[in-house]
Amino acid sequence: MENQLTEMAQKMAIEMGLSDKIKVTLKDYRKRVACVSINEKNIRINKKVLDDEELLTSIIRHELLHIKTNSRWHGPEFFEDE
Repeated sequence: MENQLTEMAQKMAIEMGLSDKIKVTLKDYRKRVACVSINEKNIRINKKVLDDEELLTSIIRHELLHIKTNSRWHGPEFFEDE
């Protein structure tokens, strides 16, 4: 499943103008839906959301925006690229 999500994220990244190699890993978070390591280009997604493809797509896009804007925060530049 991680390989499929990594492929999905990589395709979305290219569509967003990113040339970075993206990796997706699955985690057992109690409260988080996802997080991203901007430097490692690694998106970590909670296993509990795997059943909802639309939510997964939104999460990956959101985390890719963090990579694209090189920011952990949701400032104006984040929403400009949304």
